[in-house]
Amino acid sequence: MRRTWLISLPAALLLGIVALAAQPNAVEKDQKALEGKWNVVSHIKDGQDRLKELGKTTVTFDGNKISIAHDNGNTEDATFSLDPSKTPKEINVLPGKNETVLGIYEVKDNDLKICFKDPDSNERPKQFVADKNSSLVTLKRIGK
Repeated sequence: MRRTWLISLPAALLLGIVALAAQPNAVEKDQKALEGKWNVVSHIKDGQDRLKELGKTTVTFDGNKISIAHDNGNTEDATFSLDPSKTPKEINVLPGKNETVLGIYEVKDNDLKICFKDPDSNERPKQFVADKNSSLVTLKRIGK
């Protein structure tokens, strides 16, 4: 019995190391999938369509940076981190020094969905639904 445990321990450690080593590749893969410019085609907040209120908006992903350009000339810049090992995949957006917006994301070809809770809720959505205190944004890749 003890011998089996001793043999399986190194194997378990090796699998853990391989899993940890693979994760940065998954992050890089998803970051690469997000790279470029996207148009916001849908914005639902608290169950209400807010696209007209938002106006034409372009989102640009570059590395771990995100830039949001509104048609009124205003821009917002932030950094983000991804955790594609979770289900659904997780995104943390850091728009300011002491603010983190917790969300989930799904990218399929030229379509991107991001769902997030209001920053002061300190919660992460569990599904892609814009219920109370949350937003669901759908984006379409420009070009490519």
